[in-house]
Amino acid sequence: MQKTDIIKINSILFNIEKRHKMYGIEKVEDIFLILQGYSMADENHNYDYFFKEFTMFVRNDFDFKYEFANWSRIIRFFSADNEDSLKIFFRLWKLYST
Repeated sequence: MQKTDIIKINSILFNIEKRHKMYGIEKVEDIFLILQGYSMADENHNYDYFFKEFTMFVRNDFDFKYEFANWSRIIRFFSADNEDSLKIFFRLWKLYST
């Protein structure tokens, strides 16, 4: 993944974090779907590497040993509710993207 790809995703996520209710985003799974849709719409880049790398980052952060879950499912497992899942996601995303 190129630096410009991270910048594009950061731009999207910055807007979502500030106004997530305006975008109809209530939980981490909604962000997962937005990013999946974005990756499918961008035919010039392959985001599979990003999803795998971010999943590994989240898995390591939580010391989650099981490999069957993607990053959104791991965050859901460790969150108390929908709002908490968003807070955890944005905390982890900021750590990952810096």
